[in-house]
Amino acid sequence: MSTTLSVNTLPILGTKQAPEKFRGDYTKVDYFIKHYERLLAQHNVTADDEKCQSVPLYCSRSVTEFIQALESYNTPNWNLLKKDIKNFYDANLDIT
Repeated sequence: MSTTLSVNTLPILGTKQAPEKFRGDYTKVDYFIKHYERLLAQHNVTADDEKCQSVPLYCSRSVTEFIQALESYNTPNWNLLKKDIKNFYDANLDIT
């Protein structure tokens, strides 16, 4: 019997496949978003509400509070939320 992948099968923070907890470090924001989006694709999570509601599971309390206050989180609009996170945490400063 195979498990149907969904938002409910996303890995728990601290487990092998889960992204490292995002604490707002600009050097890690792009990697965090890419890792999170790979997980979403692997688990067939395509709805914006599920993408937005699940991202705080991998964030520190302060980042979670910031994200949950955003209009893009509450709308929900994943592409706008992703852009807001990158803009706020200055991903453009990480020029590697």
